[in-house]
Amino acid sequence: MVFAMLGVTLGVAHIFSSILNGIARNPGTEEKMRPYVYVGAGMIEVMGFLASVHLLRLTEDQIAKYNAALNQARIQAKKIIDDALAQVEEMRANVKNILEEEDKKKSKLIEEKVAEFKSEYTDQLKQMATSIALIYYTKLTNSEIEEEFVADLVSKEF
Repeated sequence: MVFAMLGVTLGVAHIFSSILNGIARNPGTEEKMRPYVYVGAGMIEVMGFLASVHLLRLTEDQIAKYNAALNQARIQAKKIIDDALAQVEEMRANVKNILEEEDKKKSKLIEEKVAEFKSEYTDQLKQMATSIALIYYTKLTNSEIEEEFVADLVSKEF
């Protein structure tokens, strides 16, 4: 449409230049041709204005399309970002659960090792305390005492 308007404008301009050329050759026809010259000039201006209006409409339509595409891209980007954030939150929750489970396992293992350590060394300490008590009893009283009796006394203290 724009090219058609430009073509028509060029055609009118060609006719207008022919009229001016005719007036230049025949100066006596100037008064008779003056209204036609004004009409031709007005037509050229109107056609230029109409072409500008049409180009403006096309530009506005294109801008509207670009804005719609931009808004659609914003919506898609927001959706992608929201989905990514949701995945991050889900992954964070999963990591937290995994760490809590690992923490429970480690705590249980530590408790078992501490209990095992206490059990192992408590028996050794009882045995050492029993031996020391027997030695001191024997030295202090110059008599023997049964080891089981001393072991029972030491066990009661632990």
